Amino acid sequence: MASESVRIAYEKILNRIMNGDYMPGDLLSENELAEWLNMSRTPVRMAVYRLESEGYVDLLKNRGIVVKELSLEEMLETVELFDALLKHAFDKVEEYRIDFDLEKIHDYLQKQIIATEEKNYYEYSLNSVAFILSIFQAFRNQVMLETIERLLKKLMITAVISYKRAPHLSHFSATPLNKKLYDYLLNKDYERIKKWAQHYVNSDSYISPKVRSIISSHSKD
Repeated sequence: MASESVRIAYEKILNRIMNGDYMPGDLLSENELAEWLNMSRTPVRMAVYRLESEGYVDLLKNRGIVVKELSLEEMLETVELFDALLKHAFDKVEEYRIDFDLEKIHDYLQKQIIATEEKNYYEYSLNSVAFILSIFQAFRNQVMLETIERLLKKLMITAVISYKRAPHLSHFSATPLNKKLYDYLLNKDYERIKKWAQHYVNSDSYISPKVRSIISSHSKD
């Protein structure tokens, strides 16, 4: 029961971070979180420790819990690792004859399209992440799947923050890219699947144009 309470607290707090209800720099109180979650402070504290270990928050002595923003270095490392895993996996699609769950992939794509039409950036991001994860599930590599999920959550948070701070800029760019990928998967067009991966990591699907330009300039140094 205690571990279940920790899981619930962790997921609910993380969800607020992911949808931008808690923004970087926001100061959270253990007591307020416990009251909101309607549970004791112990499972909340354990959930916060997990969030800290995963890099979502920092604990400040005598001050509370502060929502963390990815540093440029962390962003560079996250994008670099995601880039490498995506290219590696998609290079193996033809060789391993991966059997994708196209119905599930299509379902997430349709939800993403609807969210895009409704300008619901959180639902768009959530289903875009689910779209990619449903593809990686087919590789049956649990370590890789968990790593990709962790990276995508970090990138999604960054994207949601970027949208909230500058909603007038170009967003929702993953939708047309994911439409293309679904068609390539459906037709088993392996060469285009590989080329898609090359283009995707250079797009602003999860990274704002401003941050993407910074990353690009660093990669040239």
